[in-house]
Amino acid sequence: MADFDPHDYHGNLEKAIAVLANRNTGAARWMTSAEISRTLREEHGIQIHWRSLGTVLHKQPDLVARRKRNHRWQYSALRAGTDKLESKEPPVVLVEPLKGVQNVVTLHDILASLRGAVSVCDPYADSATIEHLDSCSQSSGIRLLTHNITDSGRLRRHLAAFSKSGRALEVRRTPKASIHDRYVIDRNGMIIMGTSLNGFGKKESFLIKAGQDIRHSTLSAFNRHWSTATVWP
Repeated sequence: MADFDPHDYHGNLEKAIAVLANRNTGAARWMTSAEISRTLREEHGIQIHWRSLGTVLHKQPDLVARRKRNHRWQYSALRAGTDKLESKEPPVVLVEPLKGVQNVVTLHDILASLRGAVSVCDPYADSATIEHLDSCSQSSGIRLLTHNITDSGRLRRHLAAFSKSGRALEVRRTPKASIHDRYVIDRNGMIIMGTSLNGFGKKESFLIKAGQDIRHSTLSAFNRHWSTATVWP
């Protein structure tokens, strides 16, 4: 039987999957969010409300199976969910200026792993931003929300090339400097960036994996800003 310690994982989703993976045999492998919450509290001393667990588990059909029994949702870890635990990527990556090439490779590996619709919030954007986003090879589409745009022929050529590749990239500009955080959200997670993409690796900063609870609230805020932003160019 697998032996995953929920304390080893940063997000609520991963903690819940750890509990499910440890019970992944026979009928016991199906658990409600309330049972997962109780197990985390009683066996690991981790307090997470069952409603929060139900919310994140219900949105991850690629990682967690679900079924309804006696009017209650039950969940079970899928192989992809277990693989996610076993990969156990570090929640924080330090970006050091002296490791320029390695930093870019790390960033592009992360971007290449993104799936589904990708939402990027970055207050500063130029041609280098688009060059980095070109690594999002598995995404179904990218939304870039920004404010300060360094308009240039090179930037517009990159955007045109993106469009010709068949991948969707939409850029919107906020009406005022209402955004300052930098982050990337896909269907499975969220990465908080300590610097803008166009300055990545020039100064010491961090890439931080956020939990599903933060991802959910941040995506709602992103969508609000997106709805009032103007399409660019």
